[in-house]
Amino acid sequence: MDKINILKYLLIVFGFLIFSCNNSEIAETVQIEVKGIDTDETKSIENTDFSLGEQIYRDNCMICHQENGMGVDETYPPLAASDYMLADKIRSIKLSVYGSKDSIIVNGIKYSGGSMTFSDLENEQIVSVVNYIRNSWGNEGGIVTIEDVNKAIEKK
Repeated sequence: MDKINILKYLLIVFGFLIFSCNNSEIAETVQIEVKGIDTDETKSIENTDFSLGEQIYRDNCMICHQENGMGVDETYPPLAASDYMLADKIRSIKLSVYGSKDSIIVNGIKYSGGSMTFSDLENEQIVSVVNYIRNSWGNEGGIVTIEDVNKAIEKK
């Protein structure tokens, strides 16, 4: 067998092993290594760089929500351990993009509307900052994708 046929054979066997594996976490890791790219199915928190989101947060959000994400009592809601923010990723994107004129209840405390927005940020920047917020200060909010942002903006 020549090298091309051996390589094809190994890829077929390797593909069979991936798809026959019951452990989806292992399959996702292997897919990332094989493809070398992140897709909706393969992207994970472990391989996400939050540095851009952190910088956007520091430049735009920290003054009100504080460095620790705890906000200011009864004035600016917390983002750390925020039941409201973590319950719905599409809502968290919409709040970031459009703000809210209505009052909201976060962790049992009522906050008036009128929040700041990121109307001047590109969609990729919105992905970065929302991912930073949903995965900082002990939050385990999962990954928001560009598709999620596009979907949230379409459904204004």
